[in-house]
Amino acid sequence: MAPARRPTALPANCTAAAAHMGLDIVTAATAIGPFRMAVLARADVVSGAIKKQGYWEWRSPEEMLGAAGRAREERQRDRANGPKVVPYIPDEPPKVKAALRRFLDVGANLGWYAFLFAQAGWDVLAIEPRRQHRRAIEATRCLNPELGRRITLLSVAVGSPEDAVGGACFFLASSAGSRALCGAAAAATNCTHLLVAPRLKPRTCKDGKVRRSCLLPPYQACERAPLLTLDSLLLHNTRGFGAARIGVGGLECRVLAGAGSALRSTMKHARPLVLQVEGAAPKSASCARAFASKLKYEVAQTRVPPANKLHFILHRKP
Repeated sequence: MAPARRPTALPANCTAAAAHMGLDIVTAATAIGPFRMAVLARADVVSGAIKKQGYWEWRSPEEMLGAAGRAREERQRDRANGPKVVPYIPDEPPKVKAALRRFLDVGANLGWYAFLFAQAGWDVLAIEPRRQHRRAIEATRCLNPELGRRITLLSVAVGSPEDAVGGACFFLASSAGSRALCGAAAAATNCTHLLVAPRLKPRTCKDGKVRRSCLLPPYQACERAPLLTLDSLLLHNTRGFGAARIGVGGLECRVLAGAGSALRSTMKHARPLVLQVEGAAPKSASCARAFASKLKYEVAQTRVPPANKLHFILHRKP
């Protein structure tokens, strides 16, 4: 397993260190109570939501765990607008035994889910390959050492068995957004090539103009992260998880392809009660349902404010 990041990554002056790394400190508001949290100073959807309203998507683990009961898979049909997803209505969450109060967060981002569950007394395994997001998590751990002690942070990317052959993911960033290049596509390249090569030779771009780079703007930063399957990452995990989340920017299907054993344990008691899968990718629905079938789980789907993102909630059959 990759080495965990320790809460001591920042000095005692957490706020000053966070500001130096391009982070803002805000007050997060959960159903349990407030805590100080680091978010990105630049405008991104998660940071913006937490700055504005104090939380992201769910305000308690019970909200997420109870979503499956009412956000059913049935869709209401509207002749004018087509299929409409049934809105989220909270339901009685399943009871989680103390031994299974462990949460797996794949694609932890700024760590909202990790700290949400840690605040509720869960132990958390958070997986986040991007450096700036890990810095935000470390800053929040620095500000909240009692929560930080419950979180193990791994700096790896997770993908399919085919992706793992390449052994790495490259995360490219520009002022217009970011992109992940993983698996076979990443096997024969490096950050220097990815940043410089597009500028070496003039080319005709889709708009008909000739320039040295068709990327507008060109990528300004690149970082490499090792890539594993979830199965290999959790090879020696025997305790299981009570709940899990996968949110990796449209690559959820690839994570599920490499999670055949990790989340489909032969020991029924070790399987998550609830698995939340982001539905950003076009194939997410079919992947989520196929994976649920393997686990003998039911599937519900819901859109969660503030971004109105589609989520698939895989849950054990009652």
